[in-house]
Amino acid sequence: MKSIFEEMGGIYSDINGYLIPNLTISDSPPLGKWGRMRRCYLKEHRPALYSSLL
Repeated sequence: MKSIFEEMGGIYSDINGYLIPNLTISDSPPLGKWGRMRRCYLKEHRPALYSSLL
């Protein structure tokens, strides 16, 4: 019986007896003006939140 992940074309890797799904992160669209401004603000004034969001 296949899992939903396998039915959608997903592949697992066997690592030390554990099946780990092979996941990749797709490229995100570039940030706009307001996104860049928010990132700059967080980086300068809220470094803990900025690093946790990364």
